[in-house]
Amino acid sequence: MTLEPEHVSSIPKTFKLLKVLEIQSLIFTRFPVDLCNLVLLKYISISTNFPTLPSSLSALWNLQTLIVSTTCRTLDIKADLWKMPHFRHLHTKVATTLTLCTISTESCKKEIFDQTPNLRKLGICGRLTNLFEVNGESSLLPQLYELESLTLLNDGKSCKLPRLPSKSSFPPWLRKLTLVNTLLDWKEMHRLGELKRLEVLKLKDDAFQGKLWQTEKGGFYSLKHLYIGQCDLVVWEASADDFPVLKSLHLNGCDKLQAIPHGLADISTLELVVLHCTNPQVASSARKLQILRLEQGKKGNKSPNSFKVSIYPPEH
Repeated sequence: MTLEPEHVSSIPKTFKLLKVLEIQSLIFTRFPVDLCNLVLLKYISISTNFPTLPSSLSALWNLQTLIVSTTCRTLDIKADLWKMPHFRHLHTKVATTLTLCTISTESCKKEIFDQTPNLRKLGICGRLTNLFEVNGESSLLPQLYELESLTLLNDGKSCKLPRLPSKSSFPPWLRKLTLVNTLLDWKEMHRLGELKRLEVLKLKDDAFQGKLWQTEKGGFYSLKHLYIGQCDLVVWEASADDFPVLKSLHLNGCDKLQAIPHGLADISTLELVVLHCTNPQVASSARKLQILRLEQGKKGNKSPNSFKVSIYPPEH
């Protein structure tokens, strides 16, 4: 039986002291937010055909157990369940792919990850130094064997990460990594280059700091898409060998950068360069890359139509 959420509003009005809610026989089309008024709930078991558990679920501060049977292939959990003081158990059907949008570093515990072996997408926000051990490594992330997408958002300028952990401290099948405000030195980038399955790398809001980035050969074996936003980088030295299969490069707000490395024109797979609010010098270097690719196309080395440059504002 399918039940629209508006028909559930009578439950919290009628049973204000409800502690256990078992309604697997009903299928909800979206999460009934009225249930979040039942602050004494300790146990919820529901059936759904919606892909998202909203952040409002965090209002159920007494909740201990959540069982969700869903027809969707993915379940996006926006609530930081493990920051709730009494929460202990999460159960979903095995076929469901879990997404935890953003959980705190304090919530990253072995017993929690043990409950989510099919986790595919994870976001962690907080003092990232709490996530890693004294030696800079992590014993938790490697156990997430199914994890493909990871976002690490560092909270606060005063708790910069001194270094990145080694490749063995990252999930083994990681394909997409986003770092935000981690304040790392560019010399640490070689550690990310060792992640052999990494295809998408996004560096946002001072993920790395420093005026010089000299990339090292022999890394970024699978990297296809690179995004760099809001950093103080001035000089970037790189060659085609450093990013052998790169398809797209996005630079956003890198207004101190002097130029895009001209050697990137020799990356046969490179199709797109996008610049947003950089500076005229970077825009000029991107146009030179485009000219080089046109010349290579005329010589028959590459297709001239396979490389595009997008610049905003266009007057740069």
